[in-house]
Amino acid sequence: MRFRISLFETALGSFRAGTAAYENFTEVVTAIATSLNTTVENLSEIATSVKATAATWLPLGTFILGLLTLALAILNFLVGNAAKNKIMTESWKDT
Repeated sequence: MRFRISLFETALGSFRAGTAAYENFTEVVTAIATSLNTTVENLSEIATSVKATAATWLPLGTFILGLLTLALAILNFLVGNAAKNKIMTESWKDT
């Protein structure tokens, strides 16, 4: 009789340990899911921030790049004309 009770107590103890392990497992899975959800929310906020920053700085950067290109074109024109004038002046002196 004592053996049967001991076996029952062992089975009950195993069941309790299994239940506790299941509860711990459930808590761990819930914590991981919460963490992943927070990570996804953070990534979403970062993406929104990057999109807003790009929307702000991209047109300004394009405008500045256009101004630099225009300045280089004007400089190229002026240097080219100066070189052409110098060549014309030098060739005129030779005649």
